[in-house]
Amino acid sequence: MLRVGIFCIFLSLPSCLFFGDGSDNNKNNPPTPTNNTNNTTSSSTTGTTMPGEEPKCGDGAINQASEECDMEAFSTHTCKTRGFASGELKCSPQCKIETIECNACGNERIDDGEACDTNTTARCSTIENGFESGLLSCSDTCQFEADQCYTCGNGTVEGTEKCDGNNLDQQTCSSLRGYASKGDIECSSSCLDFNIGRCRPTLVGLASRQKYNCGLRSDNGKVMCWGEPFADADNAPNPPEGEFVQVSLGETHRCAVKKDSSIECWGAIGGGKINVPVNNIDYRSVAAGKEHTCALKNDGSIKCWGSIETFDVPMERGFKSLVSHDKYSCAINATNEIQCFGKETENRLVAPIEKFKRISIGVNHGCGIRMNDTLKCWGNDNEGKATPPDGKFKALSASRFHTCAIAMDNRLSCWGADRFMLPQPIAMDHFIEISTAAEHTCARRVDNTLVCWRGSFTPTYNITPPEID
Repeated sequence: MLRVGIFCIFLSLPSCLFFGDGSDNNKNNPPTPTNNTNNTTSSSTTGTTMPGEEPKCGDGAINQASEECDMEAFSTHTCKTRGFASGELKCSPQCKIETIECNACGNERIDDGEACDTNTTARCSTIENGFESGLLSCSDTCQFEADQCYTCGNGTVEGTEKCDGNNLDQQTCSSLRGYASKGDIECSSSCLDFNIGRCRPTLVGLASRQKYNCGLRSDNGKVMCWGEPFADADNAPNPPEGEFVQVSLGETHRCAVKKDSSIECWGAIGGGKINVPVNNIDYRSVAAGKEHTCALKNDGSIKCWGSIETFDVPMERGFKSLVSHDKYSCAINATNEIQCFGKETENRLVAPIEKFKRISIGVNHGCGIRMNDTLKCWGNDNEGKATPPDGKFKALSASRFHTCAIAMDNRLSCWGADRFMLPQPIAMDHFIEISTAAEHTCARRVDNTLVCWRGSFTPTYNITPPEID
């Protein structure tokens, strides 16, 4: 039982002193918590106020009506709820929200000190910057920038201009859209584009076999061929019409992949090598051999037709590239290793067990570019055609008597039969594509012009690339 005494002193206001004998420690009657009507249920108001302590600014909790914040507690307030675009709120020692580190730039409203904001545009001619055309851009500090402004006709390429008068900014027919360097470009009257009407397209995706060559027009994908076709009564003199993305030459037939991923073949019909199978869709590339044709589908599987009785065609998928010659084919599989199949002779099917980026095969030898860009060859090494030079390379082409490759500096190297070595002017040139045949070689220079040569012999057939209108 609690015994309490009361002693009161009455002065101007009564004061009373309560006292007890200490026999009860209030275990059965704990003190009732103070109910502060300014407390909020937000988790951001949780602070360090201890039971029995008076709420105060600095205890980390928003628990007084006069507080907007307290230390790191801001309730639901952010810079964005205060009308700013970004930044962090600060709390003053008086527990008032400060926006000194909030950024107004980016709130789509032009505030004090800003010349612009998000989505604000203005013509370059509206400010005194000396430009006549273009639109001012707004910087991340909400000030106008003239990086897209220009004055067409002053001879200086500026802002969004691509050219200005005779200043073509070092652009040529060759650098624009794959056109050959023959012809001239002009700057449009707006300075925002080029007039390329006088540029001539070139041929890309070159393919050569025997005395014949084909390529694709860079402007419309049409197949164009030149040289001397193999003498065959069934040989169609002209390639089919249409837009193609890749062409391959066999000894007496040719095949090409159309833009719609189907294949069309023409030439000698013997052995069914031009009879593309039904379901002629989803092809990525085609490789014509002597009496057979193989093609790579988009899923990396291989399909072959023609005289393939001795072919053990791989059934797996994931192949990355495919080449054919004579009576065999080789492909790079999903792990970058070479798999060859067809009729074996002189170890041409025995490719090295290494990883390769690219391969090319001749009648009885092959060469490839390894993952470190160096060369490796296999098969018949007659006249050194399977003994490549040192160095690093990015493209190659193998044929019956010789092999050529393009080095990293775009210079050509050829090895094999001496009669197919590079003439001096060509050896000093720079190339981006190479295609070898049994008796000649064709290549595309870095300026997209074409050249063909037959080493130290005068060709008995025309190997001059065609002029394209």
